[in-house]
Amino acid sequence: MGIGREHPFQKLCYIENTTDFLFAAAGPYIYSLSSASGNILSTWPSNFDDGLSDAEDGMTTQKHRVGEPPSKKRKLSTPGEAAESSDSSTSVEIVAERVKGQRRKAKTIDPKLPNVSHLIAAKDKKHIIAVTSEDKCIRVFELGNVLEAGKTGRLKLLSERCMPKRLCAIVLTPDDSTILAADKFGDVYSLPLLDVPSASISATDVQQKPARDFKPSATELTVHTKGNREALRQQREQKATAKIKEGQNFEHKLLLGHVSLLTDLVIAETNTAGKRRQYILTADRDEHIRVSRGPPQAHLVENYCLGHKEFVSKLCILPWRPDILVAGSGETSIKTFHWQTGKLAGELSILGIISESIASSTHDLSEYKPLRKLAVSGIWPIEAEISPGHLAGKSGFVLVAFEGYDPYRRHPQGLG
Repeated sequence: MGIGREHPFQKLCYIENTTDFLFAAAGPYIYSLSSASGNILSTWPSNFDDGLSDAEDGMTTQKHRVGEPPSKKRKLSTPGEAAESSDSSTSVEIVAERVKGQRRKAKTIDPKLPNVSHLIAAKDKKHIIAVTSEDKCIRVFELGNVLEAGKTGRLKLLSERCMPKRLCAIVLTPDDSTILAADKFGDVYSLPLLDVPSASISATDVQQKPARDFKPSATELTVHTKGNREALRQQREQKATAKIKEGQNFEHKLLLGHVSLLTDLVIAETNTAGKRRQYILTADRDEHIRVSRGPPQAHLVENYCLGHKEFVSKLCILPWRPDILVAGSGETSIKTFHWQTGKLAGELSILGIISESIASSTHDLSEYKPLRKLAVSGIWPIEAEISPGHLAGKSGFVLVAFEGYDPYRRHPQGLG
């Protein structure tokens, strides 16, 4: 299918409904596609404003539509001068008036939108959750009446919630009511899927530092020169107040934390004596996999799944074997654990398999360079039923994506 895109697809999300939809993230855009025809049904956002306002300095607003080449940047001059186009410019430059002899300082505005780093779908087939990297924002979309005329596959933005740190993983609880978000500083937060209005949050949820008058530490006893005394006098007259730090004005709770950077997060469930319990499995860059209880006891650690010698990159619970955890890391193998006990169940070396596959597909063996390092970048379970109608017959296989590092090259190779 032909799509006029400036960015490659980095995330995919599939919804099986009356009409099957495939959502794909490419750069800052989310595309809604028909899985049957491959046609684009809609995009979000359809266009964007680069932040320039035409209300001041006679500046004009520029917009860029998906599927069209970006418009040429314009160099905006002072009032009274004609605006001249600049083909070689990569940003919008605003030139202000300056006093004769004063050096010109050009103001640059970056027109780019934040890139989508995560994209998941709820089991209710009605909501899509997207995370953008640069603004650390969690956006919840509603599909609505997808079969309604003129709105097929269109996303409706319900909420935008910006977190304090950049997120590395995001999952939904099995009942689709709560979002669990892990950031790269080791913290895991819980947020409701549907945002609570700001008016319903009490003032105690958002703590602020009381404002106070600014008092310089210097005195007449420590300041001697005439210029410094004048500066001290001006500081005392300013009566500047301390900067007020505001928290997030939406409902969120801190569940647990690591002392290392988090890399992935999954939720597991068990059914013991008719009682269902949830567990949170988190991985970090210090080769640890922690098994914690689900909310509201997420601060309690059940056990650890240890055995990795490199950073753990991806986690996956097998749907047909919910007691088995598949873990990928920066090592040359895939490990499986009985996560409820923390014991290692098995290990599969993959370096030799991939190296043989690359060597067999290389026509000129003189150009072949063996791989020495691999890192798992994705794990996806594919469930299959061997004997229809029998639970014991359920099985499946796992798709694993790797990044291979060639010692003779600087950039990783995408392998699968």
